[in-house]
Amino acid sequence: MNFLALKLEPGWESAYPAYSPLPLLVVLPLLFGFALLLQPRISDNAVRRFALIYSLILLALSGIIAYRFDWSSPAEPQFAYTANWVKAFGLSFRFGVDAISLWLVLLSSFMLPVVVLGSWQSVRTRVREFHGWLLFLQASMVGAFLAQDLIFFYVCFEFTLLPMFFLIGGFGSVQRLRAARVFFLYTF
Repeated sequence: MNFLALKLEPGWESAYPAYSPLPLLVVLPLLFGFALLLQPRISDNAVRRFALIYSLILLALSGIIAYRFDWSSPAEPQFAYTANWVKAFGLSFRFGVDAISLWLVLLSSFMLPVVVLGSWQSVRTRVREFHGWLLFLQASMVGAFLAQDLIFFYVCFEFTLLPMFFLIGGFGSVQRLRAARVFFLYTF
């Protein structure tokens, strides 16, 4: 059974017909987050620089997608991509970007380097954890914005709870643990 069989939707027109950049917007932050968390001995300044470089790579990829977006049909999902998940149940991950989700992806991709730069002075402990959870949050948010089916949207939307819980509980201010529990219970 092919767990992640690649299949492009009809109507995909590109110089590279077997390639859709949308999965990279979800997979790269996950890989970058794991890369940061699995570094055994790395200084806090190196973590900050790596997180900034990774966030700028994601911003550039989002900018390329926005540049290649066909504004003559903004309501149609573009750069469509389908990955079969559980064929027996007919479940698959379907990505696509329309004009509204494109702006949300661009906004979150723009805000990631801003947050990374803003955290250089405010986050002084567990810097690696903070930036790892931040990249996981980016992956889940962009996944929710690009989702074209309900199951994948639900998985990505619910996955935002985990990084947010740890970011609020670990790096919040007064009563952060209570705030993290309340956030989790109300949004779950």
